[in-house]
Amino acid sequence: MTDDRIAIGIIRTSFGVKGELKVKSFSGEVKHFLSLKKVFLKDKGNRFLLKKVEYVRSAKDDIIIKLEGIDSPEVGKTFSGTEIWVSRAEASPLEPDEYYLADLCRCTAYIGVEKIGVVRSLIEGSSSDLLEIVRENGQTLIVPFLDEYVDQVNIEENKVFLKELVLEL
Repeated sequence: MTDDRIAIGIIRTSFGVKGELKVKSFSGEVKHFLSLKKVFLKDKGNRFLLKKVEYVRSAKDDIIIKLEGIDSPEVGKTFSGTEIWVSRAEASPLEPDEYYLADLCRCTAYIGVEKIGVVRSLIEGSSSDLLEIVRENGQTLIVPFLDEYVDQVNIEENKVFLKELVLEL
C-alpha cells in the first residue's frame, strides 16, 4: 500500500483550543482536503499512523483539519512538521504537464540516450522549480524545471529527458 500513498501536505501547528491543526497543502490546492475521511500521518521515523478525519475547513489561506484523538492544542503541537499522506485517488488531481513530486523523484535523467543521473528532489526556486539531479560521479546538478532545459518527462518510464543546454549550467 505504501506505493499508493502520496504526501499532500504538512502540519504546521495546532489551531484553537480543540486540537485542530493548521496544514499547508503541497499542491496549493484545497478542494481535495474537504472530502477526506482518513489520512496517514508520517512521522520523522517514517512510520504511518492512520487517523480518521472529523472535519476540514478553510480559514483564509490555511487549511484547518480536525483528526480523531487530537483534542487539545498541546497534543496538536506534537504533530507539527508531520506530513499528511493519502491514497493517490484522494490527492489533488493533476492537470496536463503536472507531476507528483514522488513520481519525479523516481526518474532517471537523460540527455538523448546518455544517462546523466537520478532526480533526487524538486527545489522551489524564486523564478522556477529546480530539479536536483545526482550524477553517477556523486556530483549534484541543479536544472531549472523549464521547457528551455527539460525536453520531455515520461513518468510511465521513470525518465526525464533534458536538453543539451543543461551541460552548460
